[in-house]
This record gives sequence, C-alpha cells and structure tokens, in this order.
Amino acid sequence: MIGKRGDNINSSAESYYDVPKNVKFMNNFNKVFKFLSDLFFTIILALLIVLLFYSFYTKKFGTNGKSPLISAYVIISPSMVPTVNVEDAVVAVRPSNKLKKNDVITFSSTDMRYTGKTVTHRILSVKNDGALEYQTKGDNNTTPDDAYVPFGNVIGKVILVIPWLGYVRFFLSKPIGWILVVAIPCIFLIIYDIFKLSKSLKENEKINDYEFKDVEVLSLDDDENKNEDGDDNIEKL
Repeated sequence: MIGKRGDNINSSAESYYDVPKNVKFMNNFNKVFKFLSDLFFTIILALLIVLLFYSFYTKKFGTNGKSPLISAYVIISPSMVPTVNVEDAVVAVRPSNKLKKNDVITFSSTDMRYTGKTVTHRILSVKNDGALEYQTKGDNNTTPDDAYVPFGNVIGKVILVIPWLGYVRFFLSKPIGWILVVAIPCIFLIIYDIFKLSKSLKENEKINDYEFKDVEVLSLDDDENKNEDGDDNIEKL
C-alpha cells in the first residue's frame, strides 16, 4: 500500500529527466569531445607502437641491403620550393624499378655539390643502359644535378609532404616545447576524465535519491485504522 504522496515520485523523476537544451548540448558536446580525444590518443599510440616496432626490427635485423620501407626527412634547403618548402617534411616509401619522369624521389647524392648528402629532387628523365639511372633537378634550381642517380642510391619515392613539421620537431626537441605540447594536454585529459567520472557518479546518486524520496511503506493494520478514522488519504492498489 502506498500513500498518495508517492505520486510525487513520478513528478520528481519527470522533472529530473526534463533536461534543458543547453544541458543537453553540453552533454552531447562532452561525449563528442571524449570520443575524439580517445580516438586521437588511440591513433597516436598505435603510430608510436608501429614506429617503435619498425625501428627495433630494422636495427636488430637490418633491411637486407634495401632502403627502409618508410622514411621521413625534413627539408633544409629551398631547392624544391614551392613544391616542398624549407622545414617541410617528406615521407618516402621504398622505391620500385618503375620510377618515372616527374616523380619526386629522396636519394643519396653523388653530385659533387651534395656528395653523400640525402637529397629530395624531381626526376627529369630515366636512363636504362643496362642499369637504371635518373637525371634529377630541384624545382627551384635552374640546372639539373650534375650526376645521375643510380637506382641503388634511391631511398624512396615521396608520397606525402607535411608542411612546417620541421618547426614542430625543433620545438618539441626543447623541454619547454615537450611540456606544452605533450605533457600538459595529457594531464588535462586525465583530469577531465576524472572530473567526468566524478560527475557521473554524483548524477547516479541523485537519480537514486529521486527514486526513493517521499515513499511511505505502510502496514495493512495502519491502513485499516486510518480508514476507520475517516482518513481517506490512502488508495488501495
């Protein structure tokens, strides 16, 4: 048997779940932000694991005389401007023997101006006199490179240019840069997740409070006594 006051349970619960639009918006925003932050850290973590594994594998087992499967370099000269600017990064993949004119390649140069240096230039022509060789030139240079590039000197074909990554690398190499870009955001996200967990627990406590507020459990004898006295505030269920 439950008294009429029990009707307050439904009204309290309904008012609790009647959430204002701004609260709903913030809840949705928080969910999206958490999803994106989790996705971002998952991707970064996966990339770090892959890079660490690849670095360990190549150091321990080598590359069997081949260039690395994937390599990345920061450009420090303007020879490929505007295609690749200074402090841009290029990502190159291990080349096949199907390199062609206009491909941009990264290679170990035998040119007297860049001997032994790693250079990224564009292929002007391909020569195959028993061995593949490539004539190269920087987009911003007026003349081709003096020496042809043997296929064995090619490190990779450029597949991606990442603007300004050199500046980021330089900044992150400094302690203050690492703290600002990596440490502080990580700490912020950890605190944010703790705050969200605490808020969720408090909301669950409020729900429980609303469910059990103003509930009277009465014995059968009490109901009969009240009905005999004319107190008509009890309904039989």
